[in-house]
Amino acid sequence: RLAEEARLSEEARLADEKSRLDQEKARLAEAKALLAAEKARLAEEVRLAEEARIAEETRIVKEKRLAAEEARRAKEALVAQQAKLAKDARLAEEARLAKEAIFRPTSGYGESKSPFVSSSPEKSVSINKTASLSSYSGRSAPTSSISSFTNPASPSSASVASASLASASLASTLGASTLA
Repeated sequence: RLAEEARLSEEARLADEKSRLDQEKARLAEAKALLAAEKARLAEEVRLAEEARIAEETRIVKEKRLAAEEARRAKEALVAQQAKLAKDARLAEEARLAKEAIFRPTSGYGESKSPFVSSSPEKSVSINKTASLSSYSGRSAPTSSISSFTNPASPSSASVASASLASASLASTLGASTLA
């Protein structure tokens, strides 16, 4: 009887130990499942963080590219505006110089000076002299008329030269008449 009681007691102890081990095994399995779930959650977080990092880097690169493009366009617009302003200033200066060249007063006459109109007024020199030779030939005297007109586009010195030539020709004619 004592041996039977000892056997039954040992079987109960072994059953309790087995139950405890089974519970421990179940607890370890649950802990393992929790660890696997945590691992999966961390892996998902890492994946999401990597995707967010890549998206942020892509956004930064895109913004930098857009900023560089805007800066380039702004620089081109500034260069074009500066070129236009320089051209406008040059044209305005040329127009001002041309206007001054056209309307600049000339010394001595007070008239407008133009590249298309001579600064000197038109002059004419006419010399008409009559040498009477009636006492020698009984006919009407020869008449020497010398006229010189200046070109409006020529300088006034041409008029003076023409007058000098006319005077010399007249003197020669009168001298010849006197000798005759």
